[in-house]
Amino acid sequence: MKKILLLLLLSLGLIGNSYSELSGNTEVAINSLRCSAMFYSQSAIPEKAKLASGYGQLFQQIYGHHFEDFTGKNLSYGDLSEARGQALLEISKEYSEESEGDYIIAQEFRHCVYWLQDIGMYFNTIETDFPEIHTTESALEEKQIYLSIPKKSSTTEFNDDISLWDETLLEGLYLWAEMGAPLSFSDQLDKEIESRNESN
Repeated sequence: MKKILLLLLLSLGLIGNSYSELSGNTEVAINSLRCSAMFYSQSAIPEKAKLASGYGQLFQQIYGHHFEDFTGKNLSYGDLSEARGQALLEISKEYSEESEGDYIIAQEFRHCVYWLQDIGMYFNTIETDFPEIHTTESALEEKQIYLSIPKKSSTTEFNDDISLWDETLLEGLYLWAEMGAPLSFSDQLDKEIESRNESN
């Protein structure tokens, strides 16, 4: 199926595209952006759409806060979506070109999932009561929370089969490419997910 994914990306004219390195990003920002992109591709799987979208948006927020802290630039929602879309193009290119059995991107995706668990445990230790409309003070407090998340997964030894992670990742990337590779949470993706849910 990797070859089919490669052909799909070629037919869409995406395989030659590559986003330039975002200068000034920290390692956490880059990793969280790529995790956001991989979860976004998973939102193409109907039964995973809601959770994957939420996880993708969480990682997108982490990216935004770390990027802003390092560069001083405030990213709009459109900027964040564009960065995630470009990251997904790069990931899909890397994935479709890696040799069978390498599992490089699958290992990265697995790390995202285990990292998410550590982030969830960290959030559970924090008591927050933010107002519905952020004040300057609450916005700064939220930013500090996101800047203090675990920097990576604490899990380093895995008993699970990496090929299963690869299959999951491939399914999402394949369905995403089959939809025409939308780069944002657009009506196109929502309609496609709805139509798949209705046909099941």
